[in-house]
Amino acid sequence: MFRPKKTSFSLAEFAASFGGKVTGDAKVSGISLNTARIQKGDLFMALPGKVHHGANFADQAIKAGAVAIVTDREGEQLLPDGLPRIILPNPKRHLFEMSKKLYGYGAEIPIIGVTGTNGKTSTVHYLEKLAGALGENVFSSGSSGMRFDGESDKVGLTTPEINDLVAGLSYAIERGATIAMMEVSAQALVRGRVDGLHFSVSGFTNLSHDHLDDFGDMDSYLAAKARLFDIDVSSRAVIFSDTRSGQRLMKVLEIPSISLGTNEDAQIRYISELDGSSTRVQFPGLGINLRADNTGLLMAQNLALAIGMIHTYGLSGLATIKSLDGFVPGRLEKVHSNPDVYLDYAHTPEAIALALRELKTKYKSVSAVIGFSGERDHSKRKPMIEFAGLADRVIATTQHPRSEGPEQILADIKRHKPDMETADEPIEALRSLADGLANEECLVWFGPGNLEYREFAEGKKPYYPRKIIAEVFGD
Repeated sequence: MFRPKKTSFSLAEFAASFGGKVTGDAKVSGISLNTARIQKGDLFMALPGKVHHGANFADQAIKAGAVAIVTDREGEQLLPDGLPRIILPNPKRHLFEMSKKLYGYGAEIPIIGVTGTNGKTSTVHYLEKLAGALGENVFSSGSSGMRFDGESDKVGLTTPEINDLVAGLSYAIERGATIAMMEVSAQALVRGRVDGLHFSVSGFTNLSHDHLDDFGDMDSYLAAKARLFDIDVSSRAVIFSDTRSGQRLMKVLEIPSISLGTNEDAQIRYISELDGSSTRVQFPGLGINLRADNTGLLMAQNLALAIGMIHTYGLSGLATIKSLDGFVPGRLEKVHSNPDVYLDYAHTPEAIALALRELKTKYKSVSAVIGFSGERDHSKRKPMIEFAGLADRVIATTQHPRSEGPEQILADIKRHKPDMETADEPIEALRSLADGLANEECLVWFGPGNLEYREFAEGKKPYYPRKIIAEVFGD
């Protein structure tokens, strides 16, 4: 877990900065919203939730090592007697400043942020690689966790809570980090997970059908993404403008913004083409001609956006980078050969379509396993099924059943497409498609990507897709 060197404060000394009512005393050195991430000496911030108030977990937090609780007036009524506490009207509003004080976050480094439905993870990976090649010590944060200098902290959220981000940034700065790259989800923007941070440059990949259970419609979803480009959040923006959503965003932003795309009107224009097993990305106006090994055209947009953002930020020397490893774990990643089997994180209609179209240019036949998840945006299931028709054979299964359960999810799939093949478990689908798969054909498993867990009603459980593929197809 990423934490800087400890600095301790008395509870009363610490609370004095925030005007809270203090009961009891303790020496505090960290802060957490999640009992699973508590370290000895932490404050546990107990907030109201959808189902339970965090104060209901105070005993669990104390057993994990917390020494005091920060909560609101409602939470105070739920706390066991005798626990040291700070009571504030709106505790989360103080989370950034509390984290700064506890972790000594002051020597701030430039932060580059990326938002969009698809491509955030890949773009951050490319930002990390490009900046590293130019001599920077890069801290990064995204769906695969926070990373620095070969270490990682798997937080479990695409964008961690601000206390974890401040802890991670402080840890990396302490060890010589010079720049940070970060995925910023729409949920993080509306739930205050990056409140207090400022981004030197922010980028936008695209907007496609996802998370409408949270946002209701695509306009509201785009408005949530647009928060990253507010004048008090980011200094500059680079927007992929080949799409309608990118063009809409360009029209409403108040910060200096640069359009990037393949169209002639883009302020930063790029060209991408296949170069054997690699992709060549060229920027005629910038003198950049870069070969991305181990990748196809699907990732070219994300690499181009990363290049445009690095250029806009002002790191020099991009034209000297002639080649880059374009591999991104879990993004159309070939994990088995003869027959060729791919893992992909795609869980939106557009991402599935793009991946299948790319594979169809390389293989005589493409089979697909598509994992559907429970509880979330049901409205994307029908278009996911329709785009899955680009494959020659498809079997629907579950990725994260959650409380909806496999039977209900697959019944809903059958409602949209009665003749769709289904399997309760991904391994069953893989075994069905493995039979008769020839060497000139391939199989792609959509859903898991680089994840090593699945979510069920009772929570997350370890799950290793690569091991399952090895079991089905052989090492």
